[in-house]
Amino acid sequence: MTTDFKHKAYKYEKKYFDLIKQIGGGKSKPLWYDKFENSLKEIDGLLNNNEQQHILTGTSAIIYILYELQIEPKILDEFDEPDDIDYLYEINNLNNSNNHGNFNKINIVDSTSNNKKISYLRQPELPNMINKFDLMCVYHIKYSKIGKYDVVNINTLYNMYLFNNKDKNKFKINALEKIINYVKKNNMTDIYQLE
Repeated sequence: MTTDFKHKAYKYEKKYFDLIKQIGGGKSKPLWYDKFENSLKEIDGLLNNNEQQHILTGTSAIIYILYELQIEPKILDEFDEPDDIDYLYEINNLNNSNNHGNFNKINIVDSTSNNKKISYLRQPELPNMINKFDLMCVYHIKYSKIGKYDVVNINTLYNMYLFNNKDKNKFKINALEKIINYVKKNNMTDIYQLE
């Protein structure tokens, strides 16, 4: 191989890797994902600082897992930008703080005597961040550490969406089925605690 050819090959290889860095390290994501990820990181830090147990759940959990696994990146395009981030906590693990950083408690909803949902809203709101998160009380949570965050068990999430309005949640159920199949196929069932 001539020196000139090696130099050209190196030049194109460098351009390729520079381009990969510019678009997020090679992981495909919707335009709103950075806003979601920055908000997730901020809220997680605030809850950790206040020693509040928090397990990522709902649509936010599905989006996070899909991005982490990069199963079929185009599935993420079916999701709208989240307007809040949902967490679970076990009944005995509530830090009953009125605020977490710039997020203030805005309501407590008792749907039953044992099920509480506490919402926090950022004051003032920021246009480039998610400005609301919810903490929902449960008796027991099965969860896994996925990447940087504690995330509710995939089977639990799947069953929740099957039970609650199948038609409305069809694309979420589809995404969870793809996640479950991917995890099983790639022998990751221990990490994701699939039964």
